[in-house]
Amino acid sequence: MKRALCFAVVLLATLGSAPHAAARELHWESLDVRARLDAEGLMHIEERQTMVFTGDWNGGERRFRLLGSQSVKLHGIRRVDPDTGRETELVRGKLNRVDHYDWTGSEVVRWRSRLPSDPPFDGTRILYILEYTLTGTLESVSAKTFAIAPDFVFPDRPGVIEHFSLDFDVDPVWKSDQEFPRVLERSNLGPGQGVVVAATLTYTGNGWPAAVPRPLPRWMHLLVFGLALLAMLWFVIDLWRHETTLGRFEGPDTPGTIDRAWLEEHLFELPPEVAGALWDRAVGPPEVAAVIARLVAEGKLESEIVEKPWYRGGNTLKLRRTIPIAGFSGYDRKLIAGLFVGKGDETDTDTIRKYYRSKRSGFDPSSKIRKD
Repeated sequence: MKRALCFAVVLLATLGSAPHAAARELHWESLDVRARLDAEGLMHIEERQTMVFTGDWNGGERRFRLLGSQSVKLHGIRRVDPDTGRETELVRGKLNRVDHYDWTGSEVVRWRSRLPSDPPFDGTRILYILEYTLTGTLESVSAKTFAIAPDFVFPDRPGVIEHFSLDFDVDPVWKSDQEFPRVLERSNLGPGQGVVVAATLTYTGNGWPAAVPRPLPRWMHLLVFGLALLAMLWFVIDLWRHETTLGRFEGPDTPGTIDRAWLEEHLFELPPEVAGALWDRAVGPPEVAAVIARLVAEGKLESEIVEKPWYRGGNTLKLRRTIPIAGFSGYDRKLIAGLFVGKGDETDTDTIRKYYRSKRSGFDPSSKIRKD
C-alpha cells in the first residue's frame, strides 16, 4: 500500500511538471538597430537583440531576407553578460559548442546558447550584438537617383519584439527631397511584422557610387536582344536544313506512283506485325494477331475456330504447333511459350485463360513481342 501510494505521488508529480518542462517560448525584450548608409552605397548595421528564452532552446538565429542582387557580409556576433556587461566574441564553427555560430544557408545564421544536457531556460535574458554589411539595398531609378527600402526588422521570427528602436544615419553625399524617418521607435511587433524605411535618394558625389552595380545602357540591352534573336534564327535555319536532308518536308507519294514494285520495296518486305506497329505506332492485340497469322501462313502453326454456344463462353480459337518449340526464335518463341501452357502441341483460349487464372496473374501477349 505504501509503495503504491509513493508510485502515485511520483506519477502525479511527473504529469504535473511535464507541460512546464515542455513549454518553449521566445521573444525579444528589445531590438535596437543602428544603421549607416555610407558614400559608396553600403549599409552598415549593428543589431542589439535582447532575447528572452524559456524552455529547451539551443540558441538563436537570424534570417536575412535578401532580394535581387542583395548580399550580406557578417562581421561578427558578440554575447553580452547581463550582470557584468562583459562581451564574448562568438566563434564561427560547429554548432555543438556554446558561443559558436555558423551559416546554415545563404540567408540563415544560427548560434548556440545552451547544450542539450544543460537545464532548460527559464525566462533567461541574453543580449547578442550582430554586426554586418548589406550590399544591393539601392536600386537605380534614373541617372544618380536611387530607391531604397530596407526592412530593419526580420519578420521571420517566432516571437514578439516588445520594443524596437532605429537610428539611421545617411552619408551627406546622399540627398533627398522628401523627409524620411532617421530615428523611430515601435512597440509590440508581432511575428511577420517588419519596419521598412523607404526613400528616394540622389547621389551628389562624383561619378557613380562604388558599391552600386551600374545598370546596362540601353544599347547593351538592344545588343543582347539582337544576339538572342540571331541565335534563335540560326537554330531554326540549322534545324530546317537538317530536317530537309532527312526528307521531313517532302510530300507523300501520290497514289499514282504506288504500284506493285513500290509495295514490294516499302511494305511487303516487312513482317506484318512490324508494318502494323509502324502504322499504329504501338504494339497491341492487332500485332499479336499478325504474328499468329504469319506463323500459320509459314506452316509453323495451324489454327481453328471451334464454335460453342454463347452460354458456354462463345467461340474458341484453337492452335496446334506443327514444329517443336525449338524451331521458333526471337519474339515468336516468347509468344508461343506464353500461349502453349500445357505439355502437348495444342492450346486454345479457354486453356490459356484457366492457366493464368490459376496462377492469379494476367497475361498480356503484347508484352511478349513489344520489346523486340
